[in-house]
Amino acid sequence: LDGDSALPNGESIDTVALNSVAGVDVNTASNVGSYADEIEITGQAGSNGFSAGNYDLSYVTGDLVVNQRAVTLTASQQERIYGDAIVLDNTAFTVTDLDGDSVLPNGEVIDTVALNSVTGIDATTTANVGGYGDEIEITGQSGSNGFNASNYDLSYLTGDLVVNPRAVSLTASQQERAYGNTIILDETAFTITDLDGDSALPNGEVIDTVILNSDAGGDVGAYGEAITITGQSGSNGFSASNYDLTYVAGDLVVNPRAVTLTALPQDQIYGDTLVLDETAFTVTDLDGDNVLPNGEVIDTVTLSSVMGVDITATSNVGAYADEIEITGQSGSNGFDENNYILTYVSGDLIVNRRALTLTALPQERAYGETLVFDVTAFTVADVDGDAVLPNGERIDTVTEISATGVAAATTAEVGTYAEEI
Repeated sequence: LDGDSALPNGESIDTVALNSVAGVDVNTASNVGSYADEIEITGQAGSNGFSAGNYDLSYVTGDLVVNQRAVTLTASQQERIYGDAIVLDNTAFTVTDLDGDSVLPNGEVIDTVALNSVTGIDATTTANVGGYGDEIEITGQSGSNGFNASNYDLSYLTGDLVVNPRAVSLTASQQERAYGNTIILDETAFTITDLDGDSALPNGEVIDTVILNSDAGGDVGAYGEAITITGQSGSNGFSASNYDLTYVAGDLVVNPRAVTLTALPQDQIYGDTLVLDETAFTVTDLDGDNVLPNGEVIDTVTLSSVMGVDITATSNVGAYADEIEITGQSGSNGFDENNYILTYVSGDLIVNRRALTLTALPQERAYGETLVFDVTAFTVADVDGDAVLPNGERIDTVTEISATGVAAATTAEVGTYAEEI
């Protein structure tokens, strides 16, 4: 009554009975705002001799204020692959409610958030591999089940955007060499398989060459996965650190070496047979000389006479073209015919005339008469020193003449005319 807050006689009103007129106090769905005269007093309790009957009590209502609820929205980390753009996932976020969990009151839900890439990393395909801290920011949200942003004191925490290496496979292509030759591996012999299945890298980047290595053996054959890739070089902005590079080995094929064996011409004498000389041949190597690789040697060849002229004593004199054929060979110093493509060129067999000596025997006549030559008066000396011709052949008679005509000259004087017949 006197304007202060002290009751007389030391009496005290300790508590009042309060009521929320519209039930805002228990309605968790009441929106943020000030509800005027919402709190009414309906009674009181006192002490130190307080009795309500001694007082004319007036009750004045009070306001009930609903404040915003503190909620934190945190953008989750998102990832993309180098060379690709990303559409930010608007459901990639977490909710931290006032009470520490992720559940909003009244079943309300924040379904999506509006996201933005601060420096545009989401759309920049040339952004290098790495973690871009605080790159994803939240700029708004959308909810359901009665969610109203004005009822919340929303705090936005940024998230990271991670650019991961792009998976690319480099496959060494098959390469070939001839047996006995070394090979300078072709550093452009490879294929690219990009993440999306084609051979094109993003941003026009190019892998120009690869570093190749091979430790394959020497014999003819296919050496699976013998060519390995150990590195690469590129252009147009290519950086290996932006890629997860997988190397696939390729095959090395060692092909047979082309070598030509040519049988040399051989001679035999009419009436004799011939043992073909197996060393009578030439070698023409792939590079044009007669030297095989690795010190290998073809020592002999197997020869055959196509029509058997070599063993036919009755073969007439003449040149038998391509009569000597090569049918095989034998080598040393590691020579293996499986490492070669051997081409055989035939040679000629020549049958030469047989040397014979026919010697006219001395003949006699009487002075004053003519001489009828004895055509059987001669001797035969064969090339082998006897008088026997090959194949049972014989010279039965010879044609003889008198060198100076003594045989028919009846006036030729008595005497010996040397070498006259």
